[in-house]
Amino acid sequence: MYKLEESKNLGRKIRRDDLKDIGVPSWTLLEDFIKAGKKEEALELINYMFNHEVKFMHDLYTDWTWGLLTYIADNFGEEHVPKAMNAVAMLNPLHSKSAPSDKENSTLELVQRMAEANRAHCARPGHVTVTEEPDRYILTLDPCGSGGRMRQTGRTEPPYNFGVTKKAYPWSWSRQGVSYYCAHCALWTGIGGIERQGFPVRVHEYPEKAGDPCRIIFYKDPERIPEKHFTELGKKKDISKYKR
Repeated sequence: MYKLEESKNLGRKIRRDDLKDIGVPSWTLLEDFIKAGKKEEALELINYMFNHEVKFMHDLYTDWTWGLLTYIADNFGEEHVPKAMNAVAMLNPLHSKSAPSDKENSTLELVQRMAEANRAHCARPGHVTVTEEPDRYILTLDPCGSGGRMRQTGRTEPPYNFGVTKKAYPWSWSRQGVSYYCAHCALWTGIGGIERQGFPVRVHEYPEKAGDPCRIIFYKDPERIPEKHFTELGKKKDISKYKR
């Protein structure tokens, strides 16, 4: 039997179902509540799922990732951070060097996919916004639910002490002090995009201040991507190498 009850030890509610039911996914229970027209139970369960099932595990794994990258940098050297990230990227069809070109998708579809991905980062209302300008789409994350969330909640301070680049590298937008975690945006969609199709999949603007929003820019015409977004990644803009 489903029971969502307060825990004094945790200071929040937790499922205290009968043992035979406690392994039933909350998604299954939510579907049952909706089908049965149990609005209040469904809303309460959604709040519990977001804050204490989904978001808890999501945040734990992003913290873990930055922590592992910090361990690699501290014990083996910063040059191994991008090597480790690329080794993992090769397992992801969206970021591997053999990934299909994004030319198969319209720019708007790429924006929609990125908005979807950032909603999955447990964004709350207002955290993800998209605006359109004549030559581009701008996706603003205030904050990003992964790197931005960690930067804004003191993950570079004790007891976490997660690391940032000690030098400027192409994989950190030629900047010092960039979160090892956030650098995957420069490495995978910036450098990786240029190596696969001649231009960045999208342009990431990493905020200097942790409290500022992240911005992701999708140019409707890749030829209009400014040269600086290539040079900061250690690349040269060469339209003849564009694959579209």
